[in-house]
Amino acid sequence: MNALGLMVDADDNPSGRWESIRNACLKTIPDIPDQLPNSGLVHSMANGIKFGVWLMPDNQMRGMLETFLAYMIPQLNEPLWQYAQEVVTEARNRGASFIYPHVDKANIHTWLAWQNPPPKTVA
Repeated sequence: MNALGLMVDADDNPSGRWESIRNACLKTIPDIPDQLPNSGLVHSMANGIKFGVWLMPDNQMRGMLETFLAYMIPQLNEPLWQYAQEVVTEARNRGASFIYPHVDKANIHTWLAWQNPPPKTVA
């Protein structure tokens, strides 16, 4: 079976991201839906190819892979996760130069850096 899947960050504008993907696909997939289904898209084309789309973190809300990963932090680590977010906020207040849309990246990477051993990669 031939398949193509896209997994992209929604960032700050999930509907705009979907619109951009949809517009790029319209010539090849004229029946691509106007709205991305809440469960993501798996579309079977006439030529037998399946085309899929998933917007991180959940096809609906703003965010990215790191937003999704935050949901996987074990409950017993919640106090440390909360503190990591406080530290990131304070770092931003003191001049950390990350852009606001990347706050989820800063949060998860801060929390991951405090693990023993810290992971080598996020995904």
